[in-house]
Amino acid sequence: MKRIGYLFQNRYKSEEMEYDEYLLECARYIHNNLVKAEIVKDAKDYQWSSFNDYINIKKKQDTLVEADEILGIYSTDHRKAVLQSIKCTNKVYDRPVKMWEDY
Repeated sequence: MKRIGYLFQNRYKSEEMEYDEYLLECARYIHNNLVKAEIVKDAKDYQWSSFNDYINIKKKQDTLVEADEILGIYSTDHRKAVLQSIKCTNKVYDRPVKMWEDY
């Protein structure tokens, strides 16, 4: 009996992220997965998305997400980095870039 499916086949793959651009592209892909699948209209609308940890202008201490590594690629200024992250995430699917007040 041949076993197939996610449980028995190579489901997971890892790749080294040598360049910041690739890391940012992966983050955008992850944050927009549910948008592309049309489950939510905006990445921030999914309560379990780590995107909400990235766009939170106030740094939360009680989160598992270490957003500073990715945000630091955009800017050393936290607020500027958050705004740039929002801009880049919205830009992926040619959605209009929303202003900070929408978040």
